[in-house]
Amino acid sequence: MADSKSFYSLDYIIEINEKRLEQYSEAYQKNYNRFTNLLFIYSILGLFLVQLTQRLIFDNIGCWFDWNHLCFYFYIVVLGFSLFNTIRLLMPISVAYLDEPKIYYRTFRMSYEEEGKTKEEVDNLIKASYINELEEAVSINKGLFTRKGNFYLKALQCGLLACIPYLFCLLFHFGIKTDTIQKVEIVNSNKLNIFDKTFFMAQDKKNNSTAVNPSPAPTTSSLPGIKASDVKPSHPLMVREGLGANNSKK
Repeated sequence: MADSKSFYSLDYIIEINEKRLEQYSEAYQKNYNRFTNLLFIYSILGLFLVQLTQRLIFDNIGCWFDWNHLCFYFYIVVLGFSLFNTIRLLMPISVAYLDEPKIYYRTFRMSYEEEGKTKEEVDNLIKASYINELEEAVSINKGLFTRKGNFYLKALQCGLLACIPYLFCLLFHFGIKTDTIQKVEIVNSNKLNIFDKTFFMAQDKKNNSTAVNPSPAPTTSSLPGIKASDVKPSHPLMVREGLGANNSKK
């Protein structure tokens, strides 16, 4: 029993290498499975990215190097570094897998037997070849697991760090948006008041001019008991409305 756990035993060396290879392979795959965490963070960070870019860059609000723009620049840089590591995480790479076992119990065994080796010597030599393959696969997959794990960790840390300036940018965005809506409402109200005054003044002027110089009613009027020449003209008020207003009236 004690001999089975001895590092002088080839069987034990094979056993521990096979376990390590399985552990590193599973850990390597977990890095890809955890990509959903990054995807969730990016879905939040990119929710208002277009609006923030339009508000701070294309609308030229404030100075290019004020506090709000600096937060936005820091957010873009950190998010870009996170995406860069995510791309490196998802890039395909060569993973070590064990060769088919018949190469040992058929090809290698027959070759050793042709050389005149004894059964015990053949068994130990085949185990040694198998151990060499295991050790190489363990070493390669350990390096892959470590590299991909570092890429995931950097992407996650930068993604979480980008949430801080992102929140400040959102506060600035919605604060500016509220102020803009209030200003637009005030301006539109003033314009409507001026338009109403101008419109009614034009209507009064039109009515006065119509009263001084009345135009004859159309001769096509044929109301019973009414003389057409005594009827003062009246016309409907034409107001241009959008499609939504017409639909609402219906």
